[in-house]
Amino acid sequence: MDDLARQIIMLKLVPRITWATTPQIHKALAEEGFEVDIRTVQRDLMNIHERMLFPLEADLGSRPYKWRWPRDGFVDIPSMTTVQALSFVMADRYLREVFPPSLLEHLRPHVAHAEGVLGQTRNQQFGKWADKVAILPRQQALLPARVDAGVHDAIARALLTERQIEAVYQPRGREAREYQLNPQALVMRGSASYLVASANGYDDPIHFALHRFISAEVSTRPARSIPGFSLTRHIHEDRVFDYPLQDASIRLVALFDADRALHLHETPLSADQTLESMPDGRERLTATVRDTQELRWWLLGFGDGVEILEPAEMRAEFEATAAGLSKIYGARQPT
Repeated sequence: MDDLARQIIMLKLVPRITWATTPQIHKALAEEGFEVDIRTVQRDLMNIHERMLFPLEADLGSRPYKWRWPRDGFVDIPSMTTVQALSFVMADRYLREVFPPSLLEHLRPHVAHAEGVLGQTRNQQFGKWADKVAILPRQQALLPARVDAGVHDAIARALLTERQIEAVYQPRGREAREYQLNPQALVMRGSASYLVASANGYDDPIHFALHRFISAEVSTRPARSIPGFSLTRHIHEDRVFDYPLQDASIRLVALFDADRALHLHETPLSADQTLESMPDGRERLTATVRDTQELRWWLLGFGDGVEILEPAEMRAEFEATAAGLSKIYGARQPT
């Protein structure tokens, strides 16, 4: 049985289109926990090739021999390597909110099988990897917003099939209303998920929080693409999820306590950032950044460990905030 398991895994390790040498396959098998000599691997591959048990291609004119699956055609080996099993488990753990619920139903048997493979793997380094890594939010962790399962599934299916959505949505602080949406993308940000879509015949990308949908149904009409829309540009260049206050960048100048500025030496705020030591022990930061609400939340998180110098408008905002906090915390506590 061990020989059969090793041979199945060995065949899974043979690449498609590109070639792999016998030593490369032998090394990959060792990483899977199968300790055999290279002559055994060579003999097994030659036996499979010569007996034509599978359409395994061989380059016997090279030294060492090379192996691959054919460029055309499909070969299904009914097994799962530890690397593939680990990928399924990690995807289930961290991409659950990204996958459409209907697709997750199809993946559940594979995830269950993957967990079994990792539990029985000879290479315990792979088996324990899922318990040795984690992805944590940078901000204060909040409980995920509750999203109706039917709404989530309808939105995911509409996005996947590029169909319009007939929805009833309640914007924050306003009455619910009907929308005809053209879904463009789904974005997970912190504890909430957002549908990026155009609405009611317009072409502006709007963000709809999934937890504010009252109902959503997939339409038979095809969704209309927003001309020139790119999710990558929308997130990383337009920075819309940082809540920009203006299109132009600003020159931020601020004084940080030395200990608060330590991480800025390793993870700069911008490509042109400079840090200058001041006589009072603080560090003067200068950086060109987008003027966003996210920037303000980040700066406020340092409390009295940062002083804004420029721009003057932002300094005035922080002065007003400091005055408000002083009024709250400086007041006598109620008896």
